[in-house]
Amino acid sequence: MRKVSLYRMALTLAVLCFAPLLPALAEINQKVTASGNNVGMIISADGNTLTLGGKHQFPAGSGNSVSAARWTYAVNCVRDLNGDGSQEDTTIIQSQGAWVRGYTATPEARDLLKTEYESGIEMKLGAGKPSLSQVWSSLDKDDLDSWPVQFREGRSASGAPIIKGAQTLAAFSSDVWIPANFGSGVSFENQFYFLNFSISSNMVFAHSRIQNMSEYLKWNRDISYLVEKTPDGQTWRQWQLMYISRSFQFGSENFRSTGWALHPGKLIQVQLDIDGTNAGFSGGNTPFVAHKLLKPPSHGGKQMDLTNIQVREVGATTYGFSPPPDLIASGRPKGPTWRFGIGEIGTLYSNQVNPFTDQIATGWPGDLRGTRFEDRWVFGQHGGDIYAFYGILDEFAPRDTTSIDYVIAFVEPASPPAILPPNEISSIDDPGFQAQLAPVEDYISAAEVILSSGYSLPVPPVAPPLTIIPGDRQVTITWSDINLSESDPYYAFLRENSELDPEGNYREKDFEGYRLYRSFVGPNDSHSELVWQSSLSTDDLKFSFNDRIDNDERQRMRNGLRVWYALVPFDRNYDPATGAEFSLPEPGVSKIWYGSPQNGLYTVIPRSDASNYRPATPQVRFNPASETVTPLPFLTVTLRGNGTGAFLDDPKYLEPPAEINVNVVIEGKITQDLDLNLRVLDMLPHGEHGASRVVALLGAQGEKVDGEREFPVKTKDPSPDKVEYLWNGPVDADGQLYTVNSTLMNFGFYRGDLYTFINPGSYSGATVEALVLDRGGSWDFNAGQPWYQGLSRCGVFEVTWKDTGNGALTLEVFDRVHGINVPFSPYIDDNGWGFLPPGASDYTVFYEEFGLYSESEGDNEEPSQSERSALLTQTIPSGNTLQFGLWLDGQAIHFSREGGITMPSAGTLFTITSAFGAWNDDQTEFTQYADPPFLGDNWNIHISASSLKAGDADLSKISVVPNPYLASSFLDIGPASRRIDFVNLPDRCTIRIYSLGGVLVNVLNHIGANRSGWGNYIDWDELDLESQPKQYTGWDNHGGTEPWNLRNRFGQMVASGLYFYHVTDSRGKSSTGKFYIVN
Repeated sequence: MRKVSLYRMALTLAVLCFAPLLPALAEINQKVTASGNNVGMIISADGNTLTLGGKHQFPAGSGNSVSAARWTYAVNCVRDLNGDGSQEDTTIIQSQGAWVRGYTATPEARDLLKTEYESGIEMKLGAGKPSLSQVWSSLDKDDLDSWPVQFREGRSASGAPIIKGAQTLAAFSSDVWIPANFGSGVSFENQFYFLNFSISSNMVFAHSRIQNMSEYLKWNRDISYLVEKTPDGQTWRQWQLMYISRSFQFGSENFRSTGWALHPGKLIQVQLDIDGTNAGFSGGNTPFVAHKLLKPPSHGGKQMDLTNIQVREVGATTYGFSPPPDLIASGRPKGPTWRFGIGEIGTLYSNQVNPFTDQIATGWPGDLRGTRFEDRWVFGQHGGDIYAFYGILDEFAPRDTTSIDYVIAFVEPASPPAILPPNEISSIDDPGFQAQLAPVEDYISAAEVILSSGYSLPVPPVAPPLTIIPGDRQVTITWSDINLSESDPYYAFLRENSELDPEGNYREKDFEGYRLYRSFVGPNDSHSELVWQSSLSTDDLKFSFNDRIDNDERQRMRNGLRVWYALVPFDRNYDPATGAEFSLPEPGVSKIWYGSPQNGLYTVIPRSDASNYRPATPQVRFNPASETVTPLPFLTVTLRGNGTGAFLDDPKYLEPPAEINVNVVIEGKITQDLDLNLRVLDMLPHGEHGASRVVALLGAQGEKVDGEREFPVKTKDPSPDKVEYLWNGPVDADGQLYTVNSTLMNFGFYRGDLYTFINPGSYSGATVEALVLDRGGSWDFNAGQPWYQGLSRCGVFEVTWKDTGNGALTLEVFDRVHGINVPFSPYIDDNGWGFLPPGASDYTVFYEEFGLYSESEGDNEEPSQSERSALLTQTIPSGNTLQFGLWLDGQAIHFSREGGITMPSAGTLFTITSAFGAWNDDQTEFTQYADPPFLGDNWNIHISASSLKAGDADLSKISVVPNPYLASSFLDIGPASRRIDFVNLPDRCTIRIYSLGGVLVNVLNHIGANRSGWGNYIDWDELDLESQPKQYTGWDNHGGTEPWNLRNRFGQMVASGLYFYHVTDSRGKSSTGKFYIVN
């Protein structure tokens, strides 16, 4: 068998519960289709056979159906009915298990059941009432509120619901109330766990508590006379468990096309399509459907074991073996069936020899442990019905309890399609089909470990509640950032069991990002589409999305069209066993479609905004760093040149290229103006690969928004030319207030494009040239490779030489492009000027001494100013004859001459002109680029508050859509639910509709909030049980659309014709218009 890593299947699970009493008006579900993972299993408790009867889908939402008439467990027993000490009764659940139904028979329901009995009702109806017989889902808020005590911690109303993972479904079943028959009196409390990681997404785990509740048989009027002498129930002197899978089929094919496979040693039962394909399945290939009883029932120190198994091959002969009759069909003798179940009778097979054992058959294929087939799969055709018997436990008294755990797994064959070999014994030894079934063993091995660990496995993040705000041809979805702080509970389990994760691979906080899905045809996985994704790794994580009509190629986000959303948070973690990375949940698992607080089903309807609504509006303005010159808002300008590389025009101060986009998410929550600043805070290390700016988003008081989040704009990696960063505004339980997206030009865009021209005026005592640091780490006289452009920007620097009066010279430097004086600084990264030491010919010594970066370590870390061994100087001897350098604008201006230099005299004026850009071929035109952002540069973001003032209403904008209405429109829900919309209304108004003859047809009261429940408003059209108006909270209070169903005040559909509307707003002002209806 192949080894399976348990931890590669980090799973989530859920637990079932039942509540005897439900709150008033809570919706009761007696049939639920699971949505917690890939298995769309139907759990039903509507009075028919409990649990798994119906057309299940795999994968969920795919339309691939797998169905069974029965798929359940039942109890058979022998007992003493009249208390005389004789075991005169044998009970077998017949009709192929049909009498184990979704009835309630728990001890906690006793008073309710007694009341039903005393009312005279037939108990199969009383115990099957929706209020007593329900399917609970952990994904349903009402179900969670009414979670039954039977499935709470401590079996107490104060105990927490036992919920494990993506989804839990719970239901009760029993054979107590079956009519015209005689059940054992068993009560099943069933919990189904849907896990959603790796292969566990293809499994359903189940836990059933089994209790002898035969005391209730006296209330079954069909058989009450039989138990008059044992009113407190009967002890099951011996009993067996029976697994039933009846009329199992794939897609539309008949159950006779279903085959079977059994692993005798591992006690696994499999049902499969005999040719491995089905035309009704997407992709064509069908899965194996495997069942394994993981934990048999036990009692009195004894545990049940498999005693027999029968595959009922209807009307067929396989392996030369004729099929037996149906053991549990109605009317069969119960005694022989009981003995068959425990493997003690062979007459049912007319003394045929079992080809697998060469012995008289006692089952088909029966228990093959101890035979040569024990460690391999056996298989055959006609496997639509499988009955497995487990026994025997003794002396199981009324109210005694035990439990079982089992798994149902949907497994892809090793190499689909898996075609069943011929029914010959030699086929069993063929390794081909054995290999096809090998993945089933892997699945079951994993399931066994999952159960033994108590389901302590990784779980995906839990999706937060959504705030959904419809708008004009758009919907805004936002949520809290709670996932950032949540810990994976499996991390704590590993800390307590460190031997499972000796390397500490597993992360505690493993949330990674979100996927948002949308559907226009209801909460349906198969019709959903991924509309947006963000994550921490891609550095675009946010907590909102604006779904606009222009986001959709098909332009479906039209006002009035319904839309549903599902938000799926996912994580990123590492397998403790292998260190391999994995993510939960996988993209293909079933989604949780979010519901409104009222109806549990979110139908969002985009609509026009109220005409008096003024949204919160952002404005962005660039504020330069302390300059007195206003920058020009251009990316490039053209300068004249003299043909030799000299500028005839001064460079211009251009705004740094930037795109700042502000998205206000919850506009109604911004009731006061906000001011933010996107600012260059620092200049990072300026070595050969340095020159990064640090940009952060600051609040009005200078505090960082979005935690300590900040971004570098750098030169080391010049591609792409633009760098994009996202900042998240404040996030609370309602969701996100705003986001800021910034796009800045990467410094790499400027590489090789800094040009410097030096005009020394009347000075001739040295050759003056600009040096820059080249790729090889040495200084060069070619000003076309600005590897130090982190400190460079355009400028016309007027450098005036000054006499200090003590035999030295100093400088005054004025940048006339930016209108500022450039100060002296001893540090090269302070954006000032300073003299480099005379006599040096190789400025590479500046790497460490002056703080460029630590070349020896190669870490590009800037030494602190206090650690530097060399500083720039503010003066230089006036009699100096050695070559020297002037540090300015990120460049070394080099003074040299063979034989020695003479220093400039006091009053000498140099003009040094630098700019980013490119010359034309004859150097008569220079295209200047805007500079990169510089230290202190700031983009101010002002967000004006939203408003909803009655005085801002514009009644002239009101109209009707569609107009005319021609028999139908895209707004119609169906032929009997037609609709037009009044749009661009004020947030509060009354609409009166009149016929051409002036008859009042209907009156509509418009409330600006969306009627799905969001918005701060009181809705007098919806009253609670105490006749009080319902109050809603949220941030959708600015709707300008009111639908009309084309019916008059008496509910009758209106006739074709011309109609008029009269709208009156809260000020008393009114507007009129007309529209046409053609039925």
